[in-house]
Amino acid sequence: MPYLEWDARYSVQNEFIDSQHKNILKAINALIDAIDEGQTHIFCSKLHSALKAYTERHFSHEEKILKKAHFPGLSSHKKEHRYFVQKVEEIYEQMKNGEADIEVELQMLDFLKEWFYNHILKSDFDYVDTLLQHVG
Repeated sequence: MPYLEWDARYSVQNEFIDSQHKNILKAINALIDAIDEGQTHIFCSKLHSALKAYTERHFSHEEKILKKAHFPGLSSHKKEHRYFVQKVEEIYEQMKNGEADIEVELQMLDFLKEWFYNHILKSDFDYVDTLLQHVG
C-alpha cells in the first residue's frame, strides 16, 4: 500500500501542530506496514497507545491555541476531536475483542486516512488565518 508523506502544503503555519500532524502520518504508515506484514495483532495495542497519546497531547494543545486566538469554530472543532477519540476506541475494541481481521484493520486505516484528509487538511485549515492573526 502506498505511504502518506508530509508535504509543506499541509502546514497550518504552527510548528508544534505540524509536528503532531506528522506523527499521525507516521502512525498511518506504521499501520500500513503492520497490515502488509500481517503483524497487526502485535501492532494494535501500540497503535492504540500512540493514538491515545496523540489525541491527549495534540487535541489539548490545539484547542488551547484556538481558544487563545478566539477561533469562532472552536466548538465544532472540539466535537470533531471527540468523534476521533470515540471512533478510534470503537475500532480498537473490535480489534481487541478478536475481530482483528483484515476488514477491521482496513477500517482503522481508512478512518485514519479520512481523518488526515478531511480533518487535518480541511477543518484545521479553517483556523490558519485566525492563528496567524492572533498567535503569529
